[in-house]
Amino acid sequence: MDKRIIKTKKNLKDTVVLLLAEKPFDQIAVTEICRVSSTSRVTFYSHFADKYDLLEEMFQDMVEWATGHFFRLQRRNNGEGNVAKGWLNVLDSIFALFREKQDFLRHAALEKNPYLYFCFSRHLNRMVLQYMEACGGAKNSAFTSAQLTGFICNGLWGFISESIAAKMSLPQIQEQTGRLLRQVLEGRILGTPWDGALAAEIGGERDVSAEH
Repeated sequence: MDKRIIKTKKNLKDTVVLLLAEKPFDQIAVTEICRVSSTSRVTFYSHFADKYDLLEEMFQDMVEWATGHFFRLQRRNNGEGNVAKGWLNVLDSIFALFREKQDFLRHAALEKNPYLYFCFSRHLNRMVLQYMEACGGAKNSAFTSAQLTGFICNGLWGFISESIAAKMSLPQIQEQTGRLLRQVLEGRILGTPWDGALAAEIGGERDVSAEH
């Protein structure tokens, strides 16, 4: 892609993040995005159909980043393809994304920006479904891949969102979310035999900063 296009798109995306600190996404107009970013409407519409198209690309960028982070972790620490450890890497990737894009994702709360909330949930579902299919889907579970993906993603994202609303720190949220995921895995809902050696890691004691 042309460097000028990359620069223009980044400017527009950064402007959306800036405006979200002031108002909900529903109240942000293309005219305002163009004014704050010093971009003409002609230029905006040469790249995006509307503000929702711009937002969609922002989420696609995030999914691509998180997916890349996940597969790097898999290559680094899960060459044997352990399913439970794979879920740990999914969780690590979600929180790595939060650290990387916290200025944007902190606004994706249900009560403040329901459209952002549901868009992120949809993209998160898609990313986790990729992992489900990569590890053989739900062949060892009584439930379908789509059902399990919806359960994990909607549950985790809801849990994380409520924790953010309660003004918990990211390390606290990661520790508690890890503990929740451990209990899900222990219940074998996902059809994954629990590896006790991973208990401490799933519980949030693992240092993921070096893997960011």
